[in-house]
Amino acid sequence: LLADHGRGSEIELVTEVAHPLPIRLVCEIFGIPVPADTDTMFEWTRKGLNLLDPFLTAEQTSDYISAQRDFSAHLQDVIAWKRNNLGDDILSDFISAGDEGEIIGPDQVAATVQTLVIAGLDTTVNQVGLTMNALMGHRDQWERLVDDRALLDHAVEEVLRYEPTAQLMIRIAPEDYAVGDAVIPAGNHIVTWLASANRDETRFGPNADRLEWSRSNVRDHITFGHGAHACLGAWLARLEIKTILKALIDKAPKTELVDGGVTWGGTAFIRGVSELRLNLF
Repeated sequence: LLADHGRGSEIELVTEVAHPLPIRLVCEIFGIPVPADTDTMFEWTRKGLNLLDPFLTAEQTSDYISAQRDFSAHLQDVIAWKRNNLGDDILSDFISAGDEGEIIGPDQVAATVQTLVIAGLDTTVNQVGLTMNALMGHRDQWERLVDDRALLDHAVEEVLRYEPTAQLMIRIAPEDYAVGDAVIPAGNHIVTWLASANRDETRFGPNADRLEWSRSNVRDHITFGHGAHACLGAWLARLEIKTILKALIDKAPKTELVDGGVTWGGTAFIRGVSELRLNLF
């Protein structure tokens, strides 16, 4: 994805790298062709994610639900194609499991695939943009990373802590739940702010608002949830971010952010950048 860009050239990271990589990987994992119209696919996944936003208007909710119906219809066509092209891939396994009906039913295959695709595309796109923007804003940490590739795994965790794309999650209190002097009655919805917890100074120290490779407890972040609600694709997101970072370091270790090269996007739920322009040096 970076092959066409030499040193001294400019790249728009979101559309040229962050978009094509996850959709190629998801299609390969599921054993399906990359769609000709990837923009529509990303629009469906974006609107699917945004349905989790607790602050939507009625018009937005209606629009996003309509988009999911279109997405579901598309996936039904994909599944019908896949039945005649079974292989060693996840979608083939889902179809077989649905036909057997022991784990999921045949009517649940499309919904399961839809959920996984939604979770694995737009989130990764946003996280890649957020990662490079954070690194360009912490130049000393970028240069340390360039000098010591052994920091890559740790750096990925710290960026996930510092700038997660999923800002919040919604849960329902199964019973009365005390928070300080307040009590949340059973059955009420709770909006939990993951991004705020990731910068808790009592957990991450007085420099929690800074990107810092020396942080020893960085894996305590909750960007991917916790326990039964932990993100199924966390390993893939980590791998994609690490791969892109390593490629940029190898190709252009003196990469710089273009002046005014960040265009912010996202919602209260999903934080991200819609454009990130870099000069490759």
